[in-house]
Amino acid sequence: MIMTQRYFTVTRKIVDGSQLVLHEEKYLRLYEDKITSCVSTFSFSDVHDISYRKMTKELGILYLHTNQGLFPFKVREEPFCFIKAFYKLKN
Repeated sequence: MIMTQRYFTVTRKIVDGSQLVLHEEKYLRLYEDKITSCVSTFSFSDVHDISYRKMTKELGILYLHTNQGLFPFKVREEPFCFIKAFYKLKN
């Protein structure tokens, strides 16, 4: 593994008539030939681009542009080192 990028998911559940909001921290993992999330694996040959958009002061979205579509990941810190490492490995 080369490096990781933290992202988080938000899940809403109804428990005993009350809404519960769960924030879970997870990791994108960058390897020499792929990127993995908690549910998917993306081969470098399937990833066309990675982009980032800052949404608020505390939140941004990291986008993986792939053969299977666009995959957004909510991040709290700017992922520029992760993006730079990806392009360095892919070239």
